[in-house]
Amino acid sequence: YTEQGCKATLNGEDYSSKVVTSGTVDASKAGLYYITYSATNADGFSVSTTRTVAVCDPTITTDMSGTYTLQAGSHRDYYHKEDGSVATTSFSGYTVKVTKAAPGIFYVSDMMGGYYDQKAGYGSSYAMTGYFQLLADNSLVLLSSSVEGWGDSATGFKDGKYDPATGEISYVVNYATSMDFVITLK
Repeated sequence: YTEQGCKATLNGEDYSSKVVTSGTVDASKAGLYYITYSATNADGFSVSTTRTVAVCDPTITTDMSGTYTLQAGSHRDYYHKEDGSVATTSFSGYTVKVTKAAPGIFYVSDMMGGYYDQKAGYGSSYAMTGYFQLLADNSLVLLSSSVEGWGDSATGFKDGKYDPATGEISYVVNYATSMDFVITLK
């Protein structure tokens, strides 16, 4: 990876030398990396923009893209801190789209399986969008996530896997530290 930098102008004049670059890219490790470019004018007003860099594993040729349906057995576990109890809500039948962004890197339209977006009817701003990476052993790792409506993201991700024989994707995503979404897509 070679950092490309950015060009900045202020009142039509070149301001590129004042740009501060932050973030790094490990070209030897597949994943998404973010480089942020920031500049502040003499009055203290600042602006920034971010470049997303995808480092891909060229040996991953599997394409999991498609429209998936949330399978029976998927559920949300809500952990009540007050008394230690767990409330489980089963749900299925909702649609999740998976789109290839780069070799081995996939965008997911809702990592919570449609729970708030479709089931609760809150709309697409409450879907947990994001990216996960498919590794050579067919395991999945979370690269990023976001719930626009609440301005937050996943707090954990585990047991991610893709079964090429059945086309099934499964994982557990933790949200707000008190909920686990146990998801199976096919």
